[in-house]
Amino acid sequence: MIRLDNWRVRMEVRDRELGYESDHLHRRLEIAADLDAGWAVKLDMALGKAKNVVDLERTGDVLWVDLTRDILAADGLYRCQLRGLKGDTVAHSNQFELLVSGSINAVEAFPSVEPSELAQMEARVTQAKADAVAAADRAEAAAVHPPKLSGDQTWMVWDLESGAYQDTGVYSGGAAPNIGPDGNWVVGGVDTGVSAT
Repeated sequence: MIRLDNWRVRMEVRDRELGYESDHLHRRLEIAADLDAGWAVKLDMALGKAKNVVDLERTGDVLWVDLTRDILAADGLYRCQLRGLKGDTVAHSNQFELLVSGSINAVEAFPSVEPSELAQMEARVTQAKADAVAAADRAEAAAVHPPKLSGDQTWMVWDLESGAYQDTGVYSGGAAPNIGPDGNWVVGGVDTGVSAT
């Protein structure tokens, strides 16, 4: 595995070989890093005059990215450098090389989207917007359809997916529900016919 210690990248020769889906080489680039959680890390890549910036994800002490065609647009020896951002502080690693060998079906395996960091950011913004709209819909539904009591004095809540009130079976007060002699729930002195088991 590639390692980043005190902004110095170290790796075995075999760790620098990258590939595409269905290849025998690495499809996910992983870098073990000794950084605290406040750092956002980018991978700056150059192949000839073509340059790319890749936003690295983080899981624990491992920085990673799944390799796609927009990241590895062509075969060759990529000159790379890690760039860390923490507030106003910027740090750079030493330069290192990653080799992308010829890959059969590489073009068909991945769609071409450039640049990759913008595509990643756009996907995150789109997901955040979808999450916000869903949360707003739930909040509006809760405001328009507050919980109410059923005829059995159990709480009914609005179910967003079905668009109707659903009985929770939770008794609203008074005498607590109990289990009758036949094993059914008894709520408010009425046998519900619902088995307690």
